[in-house]
Amino acid sequence: MALPSPLLLALLTLSLAAPAAAQTQPSARERQERQVVLPNNPNEAVPEARVAVGVATYLRFDAPLDKASVEVEGRPARFRWVDVGERLIAVEPSVDLGAEEKLVVRVRYRDGASPAVATLVLVTHPTLVDREVEVVRRPRTLEVLEAALAEKEAALAALQGTSGPAGSSSPDGSTARACRPGAS
Repeated sequence: MALPSPLLLALLTLSLAAPAAAQTQPSARERQERQVVLPNNPNEAVPEARVAVGVATYLRFDAPLDKASVEVEGRPARFRWVDVGERLIAVEPSVDLGAEEKLVVRVRYRDGASPAVATLVLVTHPTLVDREVEVVRRPRTLEVLEAALAEKEAALAALQGTSGPAGSSSPDGSTARACRPGAS
């Protein structure tokens, strides 16, 4: 029986190894830098950040973060590393996410401005990856602030209407009065 030639063995090895190597190589994705605006209304869509295995994505925020409040869904199992800074969260997934899979990132701002919490979802896109995402809060216009103030004033007036002015009788007949610290 004739033994295969070394050239034939080399070609056979290369032909079998090529498809396996092609499968392990991450596909080339266009790296982007973009800005997302956080919604003021909880009914609005949560912004997405596109991540990919082997690519670091930087989420850059417009105000200081409460580092202890950072939540990254799937953090121990799905990410090679997650790093949190003063205004930055950096992530590098160890695997691509599934086609419909979304992992939530949630962090509280330290400044107390609205919205107080930033929520994003991490997704994998077949042709795009975000290298850097600038996360900003929508500026509140004068009209929006005036409408919110009017809503609060109406709610206060309604509460005052049901409870009556200070010092008046309550429904059980007792009289409410202001108490000063140290007074008996």
